[in-house]
Parts: sequence; C-alpha cells; structure tokens
Amino acid sequence: MDVAYRMVYGAIARRITHGPQFESPCEVSDEQLVRELARAVADYLL
Repeated sequence: MDVAYRMVYGAIARRITHGPQFESPCEVSDEQLVRELARAVADYLL
C-alpha cells in the first residue's frame, strides 16, 4: 500500500509543481492521468 501511495503522490505532486508536460511532451488531461494512475495502482495491488 505504501508504494501505491508513493506512486500516486509522486505523479500528482510533480504535475502540480512542474506542469503537465514536464516529463513528456505528450498531452495528458487531468482526467486521463487519474484514470491511468487508478488502473496502475489497482494492477499493482492485485
């Protein structure tokens, strides 16, 4: 659970502090980011 929290926190914190195109020039909406993070965490925890 701790790693899942760190994954979500890290992605959200970096997006807030550095903007949505900091790590990649590909456009990803907030909604898409949340969906993909939720899927990644669910897959990790299963």
